[in-house]
Amino acid sequence: MRTMNLHRRHSSWSAVLTVMLLGGPRFAASLTCPAPTSSAFTGCYYNNTTLSGNPVFTRTDSQINFNWGYTTPDPSLPVRNFSVQWQGNFTFNQGQYTFSAIASDGVRFYVDGNMIVNAWYDQTMTQYRSTQTLSQGSHLITVEYFEQTGTPIIQVSWQYTGPASPQAPVITSFTSTPTSITAGNPATLTW
Repeated sequence: MRTMNLHRRHSSWSAVLTVMLLGGPRFAASLTCPAPTSSAFTGCYYNNTTLSGNPVFTRTDSQINFNWGYTTPDPSLPVRNFSVQWQGNFTFNQGQYTFSAIASDGVRFYVDGNMIVNAWYDQTMTQYRSTQTLSQGSHLITVEYFEQTGTPIIQVSWQYTGPASPQAPVITSFTSTPTSITAGNPATLTW
């Protein structure tokens, strides 16, 4: 059997043409990673640790909070040596957020394409945190993960920690009405 792969990309599909010497052409579907969804994660699962090639399956995950133990996310993946890329668009209020990732093996975490966690190596379960100031609106969250040894664990979360720190006004002069006051009497300050 001779196999020839021809990839034609159009939006979120591709076709793989398999040519067999004795059986004629046969078409098989090949997955590509779809566009990120809103308010959830589009997960693209790969049967290698490098996020390379086409994913073996994709799904929408409402959150990233997985401890697969001695199992696998899907029967099409091995128990070890797999990777996942999740992407989702989420709406944030303006302010500071603490982003957290707990992973047993490699993890990379991005906000709007800016890497905030880079721990892309085999490791025991480790927690990473990063504080970021975000503007009001939709932001793209991307998490990349690989499992190689140990228990496959990945958990991602974020928490609003307060408004962005605005500059406090500096008052350099003011006037008082009345110009002289005694204890217990009201006064109006203008600046």
